Amino acid sequence: MIADGEVVGTVTSPAVSPRMGLLALAKLDTGHAADGAVVEVALADGTARAAIDVLSVKDPHKLRPRA
Repeated sequence: MIADGEVVGTVTSPAVSPRMGLLALAKLDTGHAADGAVVEVALADGTARAAIDVLSVKDPHKLRPRA
């Protein structure tokens, strides 16, 4: 992952979700880990923009009942 021309993290677990689309977990330098921050992710054929979001994108405030 690249921000401002420097490497700031590494994608560790990319996935495609039927509901959420393309997702990934990543290790990111704390200085760039703000919600809404934008980084570039290296792909085999170039780069793609990515936005940093909370870990639980479906229920960030943990309001859904659990069984």
